[in-house]
Amino acid sequence: MEDSDRKITVTRRTFEESQKDTPFVEGAMSDRILQVWELTKDAWAMMGIDAEQRLQRNVTVLIRRKS
Repeated sequence: MEDSDRKITVTRRTFEESQKDTPFVEGAMSDRILQVWELTKDAWAMMGIDAEQRLQRNVTVLIRRKS
């Protein structure tokens, strides 16, 4: 496809008109994070990864001897 074959439609709207059909989700931040978490778990499940698995936290102590 050549560049001359493409058609672009441009619509001019006022700011108030553009705010009526906003793609943002209404609600509290905690609700939006929960929604994203559900999507994240679904995406990880498709890759075979359990998103609910906790991170490993191994504690290591390094003691240097005095020279």
